[in-house]
Amino acid sequence: MPHDPQNIFRLMSFFSPVFPIGAFSYSSGLESAVEKGFIKDRQDLLDWLISLTQHGFIHNDAIITSISWRTRAQLKDLHFIEQTVQATASSESRFEEQITLGKNFVAAIEHWQQINPSDLPDPISLPVAVGALCHDCQIPEDDMIVAYIQSIQSNLIQAALRLAPIGQNAGVEILSGLMQASSDLYQKALGADLDHLVSSSYIADALSMAHETQTVRIFRS
Repeated sequence: MPHDPQNIFRLMSFFSPVFPIGAFSYSSGLESAVEKGFIKDRQDLLDWLISLTQHGFIHNDAIITSISWRTRAQLKDLHFIEQTVQATASSESRFEEQITLGKNFVAAIEHWQQINPSDLPDPISLPVAVGALCHDCQIPEDDMIVAYIQSIQSNLIQAALRLAPIGQNAGVEILSGLMQASSDLYQKALGADLDHLVSSSYIADALSMAHETQTVRIFRS
């Protein structure tokens, strides 16, 4: 059965770089990774993003969006999921990033469809907001997961292009190189529950903390 074109339009709009949530101002610790010399070239960035997709916050965010979508579909409460997201934030700046982007996502969605965000957690993190409101906007769970994973990766690649001499062509190569890890995460996120959340990207988490006291910064995280 073909997709509703309006749902596809909404999906592409919600994860477009011009969607006004302010994601461009966050690097999720990537700025510190460049400053400390962990990311110097295309291969370093690819390896970094694969690690985040397999074992870091990208992995967990994708699972949270899926859980939140299904929880909303079952008319269940989202507050425990939100509490889990906030409790597992790797640093104060990551916590602030998630909450700020979640708030902005809720506000921007209201331009597309009349929704009642009053039954959402407040504050609400980005992955919980994405999952719940994509359900409300009739965006299929599987399409949402793919778009969300790719949007996070693209945002981090754009951040890296501003921080390191990598180049636009290499950025496209990196996005292509993430295909297998992204596909694996998509398959895992579908039907996953909170027991599937993991994090072993210790260097990335430590650099996210280090960014909070970094002297010269372009990004907020």
